[in-house]
Amino acid sequence: MILDQFIKSIADVRVLAIGDIMLDRYVYGQVSRISPEAPIPVLHQKKSTEMLGGVGNVLQNITTMGGKATYIGVVGKDDVGRQVTKLLKNEKLIESFFVEDKDFVTPLKTRFVATSQQVLRVDQEDVKPISQAIQEKILHHVKRHIQNMDILVISDYAKGVIVAELVQALMAIAKEADIPVLVDPKGHDYALYQHADIITPNRHELEVATRQKIDKIEDILAPSQMLIENYGLQNILTTCGEDGMVLTTAEGGFHHLPTKAKSVYDVTGAGDTVVAALACSIAAGLSLDTSMRIANYAAGVVVAKPGTSTVSLAELAQACDEGVSYQKEKEQKILTLEAAVKKVVSWRREGLKIGFTNGCFDVLHPGHLSLLSQARGHCDKLIVGLNADDSIKRLKGSSRPLQDQFTRSRILSSLQDIDLVVIFSDDTPIHLIEKISPDILIKGADYQNKEIVGADHVKKKGGEVLLAQIEQGFSTSGFIEKIHEK
Repeated sequence: MILDQFIKSIADVRVLAIGDIMLDRYVYGQVSRISPEAPIPVLHQKKSTEMLGGVGNVLQNITTMGGKATYIGVVGKDDVGRQVTKLLKNEKLIESFFVEDKDFVTPLKTRFVATSQQVLRVDQEDVKPISQAIQEKILHHVKRHIQNMDILVISDYAKGVIVAELVQALMAIAKEADIPVLVDPKGHDYALYQHADIITPNRHELEVATRQKIDKIEDILAPSQMLIENYGLQNILTTCGEDGMVLTTAEGGFHHLPTKAKSVYDVTGAGDTVVAALACSIAAGLSLDTSMRIANYAAGVVVAKPGTSTVSLAELAQACDEGVSYQKEKEQKILTLEAAVKKVVSWRREGLKIGFTNGCFDVLHPGHLSLLSQARGHCDKLIVGLNADDSIKRLKGSSRPLQDQFTRSRILSSLQDIDLVVIFSDDTPIHLIEKISPDILIKGADYQNKEIVGADHVKKKGGEVLLAQIEQGFSTSGFIEKIHEK
């Protein structure tokens, strides 16, 4: 069971990541015609989303797998930098220490997507190496926190943060603290990463760095050995897309793993997922061979998702076929609010529309089924807030509910229309709604002239409120009265 030790240790894993952080913006729409001004498609914009990119995606992958992440880096004093800062502060599981630099332009990648297909990417950047003064501020934070870390990740996207002097200083600090260094490289000069414990180029990056053509898997050995010998590297893990990945070691080892991907939808950010899984596995004390296998499974999961995505521990467990040793979140729809919020974050990265409804659902009847079916028809993922037993007693009396919350939640979770069930003990679901911030809030049409809890919050966030048609003749209270009459 390759995940057993990973699962037992992941909650204690502490990863320090340094590198280029950026903003990934996705603009979604439809293309139905060609512009009369030029032979280009006209995208009718429907919505847009923003998320952390670059090393930000590495950080989010670490936390969704269950590890602890700390980020140290640079943002510009610009609108994009302010949005990145805001997103970082919203990531409660990521500790961040960033330096603001008025001369630094925070990178922005805008992808235009039509029916799940990217039609254009626009990059906004002005690449300049950070100054010595900014480097010193980064190193100050690193020295303060390095002793509490299990591994150092350096994510180089060639946007100006990772410069030779900084990397040399980071290597020295990590060596003194006796923690391994994992580098995701860029460019052609690997002298920058001398003495790293492991670097993770993709096949094209390895070709660029060594100026050697790689036509088949066996061709990876010679250029990798050359880099190991020239720069004192310990290990090179080369990612090869549909051909999997190859590990070359300083001891002469050469290990190829075929891909575990069942389908490839989008390779955006797949390298970040590999780095995160590898870092977490090494930090958890797993062997490099086992860490490589876990990273390979993680890559297989993420390439089946659209856009910049992450991999949860449950998805990783499913991919590794570890169902006996770990209860998979995908099969377990009944989640705590904290776990549900993480899931919602993941869905939003995929551009999915989140719906929310709530109720007691004491005796499930066709009226409930109609409401849930209508709700699911207006969103991609439907979350149901379920009143806990004590909440129902306060609302409906000591004789209710007829079925306990465990039974009710299990029945709801078995329905295809429902993606998540979250039990709440308050009299209203307002706390859930504020935390989840659904795109659409669904209630029955009997609320036409009533105040709908959470409606103001949803509308303020740009969402909508839907009143579903009521299936007449069905009521839990009515059923109970009929039973009492008999």
